[in-house]
Amino acid sequence: MKTFLLLLVIASSATVRADLVIRQMAVRASSTNEIIIRIHGDKMRYEQVTDQGSGNGGAIVISDVATLDSAMLMPRDKTVMKHPGAQIPGEIETMKQHYGATNAMFAPPTPPADTGKAEPVGGYDTEIYTWTGPNGMKQTLWVARDFPNYAAIKADRDKVDQWNLAGVGKGMTPDLRLLPGMVVKTQTEIQGRTIVVSLVSAKVEPVDPAVFEIPGDYADWKPPVHLSPMTTATNAVK
Repeated sequence: MKTFLLLLVIASSATVRADLVIRQMAVRASSTNEIIIRIHGDKMRYEQVTDQGSGNGGAIVISDVATLDSAMLMPRDKTVMKHPGAQIPGEIETMKQHYGATNAMFAPPTPPADTGKAEPVGGYDTEIYTWTGPNGMKQTLWVARDFPNYAAIKADRDKVDQWNLAGVGKGMTPDLRLLPGMVVKTQTEIQGRTIVVSLVSAKVEPVDPAVFEIPGDYADWKPPVHLSPMTTATNAVK
């Protein structure tokens, strides 16, 4: 009986402490990006694995959903740009002064609208929603209500939206938590450009906490020093 109770406690703990790994493919006119999002508790790691066509080598963002602290890692030159979450309220106020407090980017996003249409995507029966954001942004979202294990996935997947809606431009992205299922495809149109993001997989699986640590061989990013023509000429003479 004690062994059974112990197994029950372990199983219950596993249900509560579930990590999530989301894999996506983003396609633009000039590049294709593989994206991996790993979530462990309040920690989230967004990794752009490849950026074929642009040559920038991708980037990694490690964030804490609770504190809003983040760090952008740039693997190409092994530098990191840290951003304390405590700075965000001040940054929002500064941007409101620049763009105006009534700008749509600062307002909670409007809910996605159900078009009443359906379409099979990637082997899933999906319902089609649309959303309109600031600056003429338009999105079409294909939502799979019967996505496998969605109830277990949703709690951690919602943390992506929790993060997005806590930042400077919360009105720039829809709140996917309002949708009845998993978004398996998104098409975004803005300023004549189209980006299509397709879900490759979303699985509850263990995530090593070490992936949220900044590697020891990364240096703090420093802005480039721009020398005046006079300074450059003087240095050349020496």
